[in-house]
Amino acid sequence: MQKKQSLLTMNCRPLLAAALAGAVSLTSVAEPAKKAVSLDECIQLALQKNLDIRISWFAPELTQLSLEASYGAYDPEFSFGLQRRFDKSPGTQISPGVFANPVDQESKSFTSSLGGILPTGTRYSLNGNVSRYDAGGGISYNGGPSVTLTQPLLKDFWTDGTRLSIQLSRKTLKQDDLAVRSQVIATVTDVQVAYYNLAASREAVGVQEKALELAERSLAENKKRGEVGAMAPLEEKQ
Repeated sequence: MQKKQSLLTMNCRPLLAAALAGAVSLTSVAEPAKKAVSLDECIQLALQKNLDIRISWFAPELTQLSLEASYGAYDPEFSFGLQRRFDKSPGTQISPGVFANPVDQESKSFTSSLGGILPTGTRYSLNGNVSRYDAGGGISYNGGPSVTLTQPLLKDFWTDGTRLSIQLSRKTLKQDDLAVRSQVIATVTDVQVAYYNLAASREAVGVQEKALELAERSLAENKKRGEVGAMAPLEEKQ
């Protein structure tokens, strides 16, 4: 029985050693490596990782998209249409028992238009149509272009809904850009203040350590003086 226990103990020792080695390695890996970081590197990291700056970037992008969408009102519109019509009329009675031949009538028409609005508020429309008419073997064509321009003189002369939307989007875009710039300046300022405060704190700790070292040295010298009788016990305690 004792031999079996000793064998089990011997077999478990390598496993325990491996587990301890793994735990030590994990502990060493988990410890972060120390690295000196300059002020410029801190500012760069803050600009890359700061969530407030990332969120503020979305506002000018959305406003820019809205501004580009507002210019879509000036895109021209094109339309066309094709129509065909066929009529057949029965022959009319000329005299008792005598009828005229039936008449077949066919008409085709094609229409197209191009229109839109200009930044000055002027509305334009270019239209064109062509028709073909066939009645009883006789064919005729007609059609022609037309141009229409409409310029408001009172209502919508100085501004309209489209121009007002574009102006508002431009001003909003400037505000969003200034907001992003303000956020960047605030972040950089906070990083600089924190960096210099940390540097001042480290220097203060160094000064306190030096003062403690001098106090300990003075205490050791005073103890030696007290031991040789060069200093009174009361002065040594003080």
